[in-house]
Amino acid sequence: MPKNIRAEDVTNTSAFIIWDEPYPVRGLIEFYLINWQEAETSDSFQNTTVETYFIIDDLIPSRMYSIQVKAKTNAGFGNWSEPVTFWTMSGRKICS
Repeated sequence: MPKNIRAEDVTNTSAFIIWDEPYPVRGLIEFYLINWQEAETSDSFQNTTVETYFIIDDLIPSRMYSIQVKAKTNAGFGNWSEPVTFWTMSGRKICS
């Protein structure tokens, strides 16, 4: 399973998700499956990438999300990573 999953550069509507390749790997990695879920509504979404990062767009401001990643190799799917949570920013403009 992919390791060290983290959300970086989180804004009010997007997050840059990055992880380390699984080790050891059973076969050649074909792609990664990313799953994210909005905690308040339990709406779940998935997408794939061949990279060890993914940008999630169209998120809702001020919400908590949970993400998991798993690898697909020529031997099949690996296990889901441990869930990682993050909050999107509020989206409110702060006046000084």
